[in-house]
Amino acid sequence: MEGLWLLTVVLVPVAFLGRDQIYSETVIAYFEVPKIALLRTLTGLMAALWLIEWGIQSRFSFNRPSNLRNTWLWPPTWPARLRNWIQGQPARWLSLAVGFFLATTLLSTALSGSFRVSMWGEIPGQDGYSAYTIMAYVLLYAVIATHLKSRPQLWRLLTAILTMGLLVSGYAILQQFGHDFLDLREITGGGVTSFMGNRIFAAAVMMMTIPISLAAALVSVAKLGNRTTQNWMYRWPATAGVVAIFGLVLAIQVLGLNYTFSRGPWLGAILALVVFVGLVAVFVGLRTVVRTVAVLLLAAVMVFIVLQWQTVARVFEMGFKDGGQTVSEGPSAITGDASASIPPTSGGGGSMVTVAPSTTAADASGLSKTFALDLSSAQRLASVKAEVSSGFAGGRGTHWKVSWRLIRDHPWFEFDSLNVPWLRPIVGYGPDLFRFTYLLQSPNEGEDLRPLEPDHAHNFFIHQTVEQGLLGLISALGIFGTAFLIGGRMLWRTRSGCPEEYKLVLAGLLAVLVGRFLEMMVGVARVSDLTVLWILFGTLAAMSTVMRAPAAATPSLATAGDAPGEEQLQAQRPSAALSRDWLWRLALVTWLVAGITMLTWVKAVNYPRAAMKISEAVEHIGSGDGQSTLAALDRAIELAPDVPVYYIWRADLYSAYLENPEATPEEGCSLQRDLEYRACLATRSYQSHLTGSQQSPFYYRSRQALANSAFRFKRYEDSVEQYRQVLEMVPSSWQLRIRLADAYIQNGQPQAALQPLHESLAMKESTQALFLRGRAYAALGLYRDAILDLDQALQSDPKLAQGYVVRALVYAKLGRAAKSQEDIDRAVDLGFDRAQLERSIRNAMRRSSGRQ
Repeated sequence: MEGLWLLTVVLVPVAFLGRDQIYSETVIAYFEVPKIALLRTLTGLMAALWLIEWGIQSRFSFNRPSNLRNTWLWPPTWPARLRNWIQGQPARWLSLAVGFFLATTLLSTALSGSFRVSMWGEIPGQDGYSAYTIMAYVLLYAVIATHLKSRPQLWRLLTAILTMGLLVSGYAILQQFGHDFLDLREITGGGVTSFMGNRIFAAAVMMMTIPISLAAALVSVAKLGNRTTQNWMYRWPATAGVVAIFGLVLAIQVLGLNYTFSRGPWLGAILALVVFVGLVAVFVGLRTVVRTVAVLLLAAVMVFIVLQWQTVARVFEMGFKDGGQTVSEGPSAITGDASASIPPTSGGGGSMVTVAPSTTAADASGLSKTFALDLSSAQRLASVKAEVSSGFAGGRGTHWKVSWRLIRDHPWFEFDSLNVPWLRPIVGYGPDLFRFTYLLQSPNEGEDLRPLEPDHAHNFFIHQTVEQGLLGLISALGIFGTAFLIGGRMLWRTRSGCPEEYKLVLAGLLAVLVGRFLEMMVGVARVSDLTVLWILFGTLAAMSTVMRAPAAATPSLATAGDAPGEEQLQAQRPSAALSRDWLWRLALVTWLVAGITMLTWVKAVNYPRAAMKISEAVEHIGSGDGQSTLAALDRAIELAPDVPVYYIWRADLYSAYLENPEATPEEGCSLQRDLEYRACLATRSYQSHLTGSQQSPFYYRSRQALANSAFRFKRYEDSVEQYRQVLEMVPSSWQLRIRLADAYIQNGQPQAALQPLHESLAMKESTQALFLRGRAYAALGLYRDAILDLDQALQSDPKLAQGYVVRALVYAKLGRAAKSQEDIDRAVDLGFDRAQLERSIRNAMRRSSGRQ
């Protein structure tokens, strides 16, 4: 069990796959998907081992139902049992707070506006606050809180945290100096991102490891000081060496944190260090404060030397390289190798920027020759354009204001009904529904006035209130409040008569939690830092047990106290009844372990497998093998059927076949005989979009892709309905109003098109909206209004050929033949066929005369 939690604390924060090896909805999927899969897999293994441990050690009998009242299965005994359980170890109040947090999460999930999203995640397999992921965190906490029992275990855990912090901060420094040999620098995440894909996430981890490293340094010095058998003349070189080593360790982590340029983690780290020094001064002694200051000063000197050297190096390079790149700047993520980047296709929220796999320029040229599909820069595997800006475009103040409106008013989608709306202030919308609901109130910001789409409120407690209501807020605050009270109580009770190293560890844990609490007020909590945070919560809960353990204690499988006595051993000797009980427990454990294994495989392991299949699809596109691309996409959907973006990419591949009849035919449609080949491709493309939208009803990109597909295949009535629903999801989008109006016009409803066009132009004046409104006015016979709008549209875009065509028709209906002929000439100059255009105008005039 211990090996699993040590692997978790080290591997989850540093886990990643190559950026070309894995694709999903977010641009940093090659970080998020493996981290979440690893967390869920390791905690699943912990759960399985814990069940096996229970099966071996439990004395619960299935054969004595009359004794049910003496077990925890009898509800009336729960209050007394809970009271005795807490009195036996007051630190268990923290476990009670964690249990309340889990209960509120499960309640909010059960009453969620979308149970599927809240249970498995907004985009399953990616980072978020789904109930499944929260259960993994709580299980990790519970395993450590109940199985961390000895001092060696504690030192190994702290060493693992320190090692992980060194890896994260060390690679951040390498990135800053241009040595990103793993190609992990992500421009969408802010440059220096280490193993997290975003500088905020990386900084949050380093902020927590710095106080732990300082506590470890002082513990090491204290242990050297306790070796009274050695003369001080022999001890001081060892002490100086330990101080120097830990000073270097701290300097590396502080430098890594500095290069992220994340203010929230900076403030959190500073507060944590101040709190740590204060706690050491009060509960340990001034001598240890002097040691603390010495280690911090040594680290500060090292950091200062590096920063000064960096400044001198920059000046030196600028003197010899006119305008060249300095050492500190590192490689430009914008001008770097384009083949290693993933072009975003639509704005994500906060750290989540949606992307589509694409080929490089070289791949595109080869593909166009062999497969004749233009999939290079048109982002063939994601047709949904960016209608929404990234969450970074808006400030925290904007996100907090919108979040407050969500908390206060609880708006919901008009095409759906929200169950038990009167409970929403208490239970919220449900876990992982923040991004979807934020769009209902999202303001238009940025140069293009697009709605913002953050996936986090940039304040964990506000975010928690939106998703889980007042219960979620109380439970989240309760964990921190209980941790502060329990930690303070343990420090107070150990102020005398307790080894110095335990006071230092307690001070370090409390300092980290205080700093983390501040950082979470302005930051974005993600899988790497949350994994470390829950491990620290579990460590704090186990500290009272560790402090009572003898110095040479070794880990035990028992969940409480000492080794079994003779009476216990006798009670555990086999008998017929006990054998039957053991068989029943074995059957139950086997069944539960099998269920956990299946759940972990389907909901943890399969997501990176599916994302790697998408990577194979991208490779096949590059080689022009469309059939293998389709097979890889089908396999990805089979492995992860609830990831909606995969359906969009598959539908776009069918559309690519449809647009390129000279390409090698798609086998499935070419072999079937029910539909004509092109009709089969169109049907499969539309059906793929439809299935994707059904997988995630509130994911507006899937719904918009379905609407685009219906419009393209001239299913205008369906496209109107789908665009209306998309607009209900993103009501502040002026661009979606234009798309809806276009669908109305194509469906023969010009009057209905006017309202969305008026609203769009009130938000932002655009050439397309003016053109469509002019076209709608023309269809309604309001020719003079049509001329005004068409004049404005053509003044804005003189190359708008369709504008000249429509205006030529309007002039013809007004009897202004000369003006009509001028516009016909301009349309012909822009590529229209004169004979066909004049014939179309005559036919339109004839139909108009017939109606009159």
